[in-house]
Amino acid sequence: SILLYTYRQKHPFNFVLLGFYTVSISFVVGLTCAFTS
Repeated sequence: SILLYTYRQKHPFNFVLLGFYTVSISFVVGLTCAFTS
């Protein structure tokens, strides 16, 4: 969150960071659902 606020001026890097964050969160949620069910 602080990292996104710091790099919001760098336009392409912000989208790359946001995409990586979204993919990593969905991957962690997927692994959690796979191992708890």
